[in-house]
Amino acid sequence: MIYGIVFVTAVSWFRNTNVTAFPNTPAGDSAYQYFKKVVDIHKIESTAGALSFKSIGKGHFWEALITFLYVDILDTTGTLYSMARFAGFTDANGDFEGQYFAFMADASSIVVGSLLGTSPVTAFIESSTGIREGGRTGLTALTVAGYFLLAFFLTPLLASIPAWAVGPPLILVGVLMMRAVVEVEWGDMKEAIPAFMTMILMPLTYSIAYGLIGGIGTYILLHLWDWGKGLLQKHG
Repeated sequence: MIYGIVFVTAVSWFRNTNVTAFPNTPAGDSAYQYFKKVVDIHKIESTAGALSFKSIGKGHFWEALITFLYVDILDTTGTLYSMARFAGFTDANGDFEGQYFAFMADASSIVVGSLLGTSPVTAFIESSTGIREGGRTGLTALTVAGYFLLAFFLTPLLASIPAWAVGPPLILVGVLMMRAVVEVEWGDMKEAIPAFMTMILMPLTYSIAYGLIGGIGTYILLHLWDWGKGLLQKHG
């Protein structure tokens, strides 16, 4: 996969072609000027530590806080579980070794990233490409971390990698992950419908979290009658 990404990226960096990442437009010219810097270090003076608690007593503050909280929890849970299952690390209960530390690392990274004013530092589904290439022991993660440190200085180059260079490998990984679909009990509508809602909402909403919310919500609605009936029989 890496060879395909490198090849497509290299071809896209040439200007005056039909597949260039820098078209002859104001946006393309600006991107090309930034690309030519090669090495650049962003200053975070305006974003690091820029905290404000003026709206803490207002409703929209808590609405945003709770929204970000459950989206991150569901997004991280779905990503970590999917990656662990894809790697073959989950047990019969869906748990995997070191999951507590994985969630703690993600939570800590989110907090630190927020304080620095960066984009969310969390688990991403792109990790599946590393698993697809054989990453299992954690050495892959450490190697990637080293490359991220190097990327800190090469932002102009890496920011110029086009989406069509990294998209196909993720699609291929998605195809491989579809093998888990056969484990869904499609004959049971109470299991099949939530699974379908989860799978269809993820690509339509561009969010793992929204897919999980739709699937969990549908599952609860379809099982409310059974749960209520069980409670009545138990306490009636």
